[in-house]
Amino acid sequence: MFFENTFFSSGNDMQEPVLPQDRNPSERDIIEDLTRKFYKLEKKHLELINQYNQDMFRYEKEIMKLRLELQRGEALLRVLESEMSFARKDAHVQMYSAEDELCDVKAKLLHL
Repeated sequence: MFFENTFFSSGNDMQEPVLPQDRNPSERDIIEDLTRKFYKLEKKHLELINQYNQDMFRYEKEIMKLRLELQRGEALLRVLESEMSFARKDAHVQMYSAEDELCDVKAKLLHL
């Protein structure tokens, strides 16, 4: 493998690392190619992380808007239920009042 001579050997005799300029052209080409690929992949990875973070921000913002809209809807529902309850009570009062009036009119008619 081309990294073989880069590190010290495990034996007693120590070898000096091979410097990039001391490598043969094919090793340098391979290393340059792998380095380019590494940086390209690293850049793509950062772009994906950035896109992910932007998407998460947008989704969280939308969730907050939807929660707020839901809370407003629930508040409106409570107001409408309260108004409807009041209207029912008022309708019952008017109905009983009308029934009382009707009874009074019937009683007057019977006396005539």
